[in-house]
Amino acid sequence: ILPRDLPPSFARSLQSHPDYRSGPKLSVSYLLFNVRRPPFDQAEWRKAFVEALDREELSSFFEGAQSATSSWIPPGLLGFNPGLGIRANGQGKTGFPARQISVRFSGSDTWNLVFQNLQRRLAEKLGVKLRLEQLESREFQKLLAQMSGPGRLKAENMPSLMLLGWVADYPDPHNFMNLFTSASENNYLGWKNARYDELVEKALSAAEETGRKFFYQEAQKLLLEEEVVLMPLFLNSHQALVRSNLKIGRAHV
Repeated sequence: ILPRDLPPSFARSLQSHPDYRSGPKLSVSYLLFNVRRPPFDQAEWRKAFVEALDREELSSFFEGAQSATSSWIPPGLLGFNPGLGIRANGQGKTGFPARQISVRFSGSDTWNLVFQNLQRRLAEKLGVKLRLEQLESREFQKLLAQMSGPGRLKAENMPSLMLLGWVADYPDPHNFMNLFTSASENNYLGWKNARYDELVEKALSAAEETGRKFFYQEAQKLLLEEEVVLMPLFLNSHQALVRSNLKIGRAHV
């Protein structure tokens, strides 16, 4: 078994291999807006940013290893709705109130290709230059640690955008929705909304699945469509090579 994510540069050729296996993860990559710093202190311009891009085009750089999503809750969990979120349809908008914005990220060479495409799109559709600030993984993790808990860095001093990812600790939508509540240490750039907190709390305490689903979908609408706090990008998949003649038996004690 080769039980790890495979390099995107090999993904397409390996998908036709008889030993190739793939399946969804409860994991989403996303861009987080700095809502405390212009131009993204206004929901109008956060929405314009999302609409200017093309998720399908961006995901193509991963050669099938990741798939585009506009939903924050991934498939397989209560509250998932592929119709939620803002469509990224390459739409342009005039009057964007900044000539340059910055994004901070850590990732592979493939992510560099993604952001180069994003640079081109933003220049064409919004007339804005995107500055890339790439950090080594260890530096990026140190930065995130400084952005959570007491004495956290001020969001006003952070870049306009950050590339982040979330992998569920347990298979329940609350593990995703709780991320952006006011009390969450993972709510790195400090967005707060009392209505959102209330909806997430109601979903957690609802006795019936129908009620939970309703509250989670309403909370997602607020998060993704009204406030546009983040832009979900991709659903991540697990990939592996498993020899077809491998037999798994029970251990005898």
